Amino acid sequence: MKNIIYRFFELIFKDGITTNVSGVVIKLPFRYYRYYEKDYELDNITFFRKKIKTDNVVIDIGAQIGLMTKLFADLVGPTGKVYTFEPTPKTFNVLSETIRINKMENNVIPFQEALSDKKGKAIFNISNIDIDASNTLSNVIRNSTSSAIEINVTSVDEVVNENSLTKVDFIKIDAEGAEYYVLLGAKNTMVSLKPIINLALHPNALTGFNSSLKEIYAFIKSNNYKVIYKFNEMDEKDFIQNTNLFDVQLMPIV
Repeated sequence: MKNIIYRFFELIFKDGITTNVSGVVIKLPFRYYRYYEKDYELDNITFFRKKIKTDNVVIDIGAQIGLMTKLFADLVGPTGKVYTFEPTPKTFNVLSETIRINKMENNVIPFQEALSDKKGKAIFNISNIDIDASNTLSNVIRNSTSSAIEINVTSVDEVVNENSLTKVDFIKIDAEGAEYYVLLGAKNTMVSLKPIINLALHPNALTGFNSSLKEIYAFIKSNNYKVIYKFNEMDEKDFIQNTNLFDVQLMPIV
């Protein structure tokens, strides 16, 4: 019955419903227009607004249903580009619909792939919760009921090479535990193009990849970046003691 009601209203609101999430005005498909809390990731959105400029190239890793993709598209404007990645099949379909109803086709390029350290195939764990944010390449998933599928994976460096990108200004990484491998696959891009990076860290999920916050911090520093958390630079001790989800900004040392 619930799905029948949804389908009825989706026919009426075929171009979505406009909502405002932390200042981002976005149309979302009817079924998901209340998906985000009204103040969702306000700190991150404020940071994105400060750092992303017209004509920038942005890589959005873990796009979900497209809130940040919409913000990035607005910020880079018609002359910029957003390369947006979401591997979960159903979530990617919703993302594609969000792109359509917000008329973002000209500056947003969507990919149904996950990001890691190299191009290939991988097993991906999908929660039984509709459009769950915890779907992951890790074998540690926050929701205990999940199914595994094979998906395509690529790396930031491959994306840069395959699309002949001469600049990448900003990367958002929300990879549910695969953070270390996403960074490994972005090494050449970090060294040569020096993008600003917003990195969501999932300490409890890192064990599913046999990686750690210590390894991540060492990699970041070895590639001439500094770690910023709540406007202050983090040292290794403060970085590795975190056990819950937290976001940091990686700034190239010029």
